Amino acid sequence: MIQYIVTADAHAEAKKLIPAKAHQIGKGEFANVYATKSGKRVFKAGKLERNHAYLKWASRVHEIKNVYFPKIFNISVFSESDDFETGYFVVEMERLTEANSVSIVEVYAHKVEVDQLAHTFRFCNTKPEHTREFMKRAYKTYSTKHRESLMSAIQHTLIAYQQSSEELNESHNVWLDLHPGNFLRRNNQIVITDPIAQRELSV
Repeated sequence: MIQYIVTADAHAEAKKLIPAKAHQIGKGEFANVYATKSGKRVFKAGKLERNHAYLKWASRVHEIKNVYFPKIFNISVFSESDDFETGYFVVEMERLTEANSVSIVEVYAHKVEVDQLAHTFRFCNTKPEHTREFMKRAYKTYSTKHRESLMSAIQHTLIAYQQSSEELNESHNVWLDLHPGNFLRRNNQIVITDPIAQRELSV
């Protein structure tokens, strides 16, 4: 569940949630990620107005236990207005890793897995009635448990994507942002970390 806080200084209050010894370990177009050197949790922070779609997805993930989702511990949103159109957010979640850049085999295998997942997302979004049949064929080497977990993760993501598209359609372009940088690893497990993005429509 997202914690919404109205405050006189949204930026200052958001900064208080990031540990003093944390440093920036990731930088994206829509948010930055901070962590202490040996910390097992990270803090993703950014401007609220560019992340409504992401936060809708994160709020769903926060309530769901799924190996394909990151473990999210807290979601805090700060704004100086009670409509929460603008402000800052901080998401506290488990620390994940990128594919081992030392191993060309591991990096390439990760890219192939991401490409397959991106294709699966797009197929399930356009042909939802064929999702289960497609999953059985495309992921026939997966155990039933893992296939069901992946299908659930995709369906929850697509619900958040579709809801965000409907809610923001007059002001923002919302899309499935499925590049390799938005998929990380928990040991050998691929994890979907940031699959939805938005950009304000040009006037």
